[in-house]
Amino acid sequence: MKVPTEVLLLAALLAPGAALEPPQSSTQSFSCDATLLMRYAFDDPANPGIDSVSGNSAGLSGAIAVQNSYAVFNGGAVRLEPLTVLEGDDITFTWWMRPLSNSGSRNSFRIGRNGNEGRIQWYRATEWVPYMKTPSSEWVYESLDPGMIPFDSTTWSFVAWKIRASDGLWSITVNESEVFRGVKIAVHPKTYDDEWHHIGSIDTFSYWGAQDDFRIYRSFLSDAQVAAVRAGGPASACLNQTPPPGFKYQKRVTKVTTTMSMPLSVEEFTVDAQLEYRETVAAVVGVHVDQVNIVSVTAG
Repeated sequence: MKVPTEVLLLAALLAPGAALEPPQSSTQSFSCDATLLMRYAFDDPANPGIDSVSGNSAGLSGAIAVQNSYAVFNGGAVRLEPLTVLEGDDITFTWWMRPLSNSGSRNSFRIGRNGNEGRIQWYRATEWVPYMKTPSSEWVYESLDPGMIPFDSTTWSFVAWKIRASDGLWSITVNESEVFRGVKIAVHPKTYDDEWHHIGSIDTFSYWGAQDDFRIYRSFLSDAQVAAVRAGGPASACLNQTPPPGFKYQKRVTKVTTTMSMPLSVEEFTVDAQLEYRETVAAVVGVHVDQVNIVSVTAG
């Protein structure tokens, strides 16, 4: 006689992209992100400036601390790994920010020495101003609505600044809205690595507040890829690929727990039957089969 088998499953899903909260601590491999140049997740309080791509720990200056899987800047800075931009490279910067001080000018990040060609910077004076310098050190910038990123202790904003090499197009997204799109200037090809190459700042443009999950991609991310980054995952989906050895999915998950009766005995619920069941659940829920775990089987 067949005894219905109750199966309790746990499906791990990426958090919804609409949630305006930064991603939490992650052990997920980003091997799918072929164009990811660097990522500072700020997950480890003991190594606030570790780069998840190179694995190197960056230098810290001034006051910075990691709490709740994000960085808190009190006028400090994190030294970035060297950034090499090749001829024809598209570039995308993405990060979460929760600034607290709107007095004076404040750098979210700055790449390139003051006055040098190709300098890249996102800061706030009276408006939010992303800008770069040409090889002749002329400023190219865009003044954005000062209210689009609020200054308070609870509101996070996700920013994506995409720069296309072929025509110098800039596309800037805040949360889920494109706030600017226009032709400006491409990133100047060179290796950026000097004392000003950092997240935050330690000069008169010091940043005060929180930042999280700072990334640089050597690509002009699509809207779907930006949404994936905002959700905390890699820009490129791994769901239809076989995960490489050692691949781990993101820790921050939404747990879906169900109990289902099946016309199988416990003995008949073999490895093959379990795999077929997990594949069915994965297809319905929309995750990789490796994200579905059967945590208990009992005879009903």
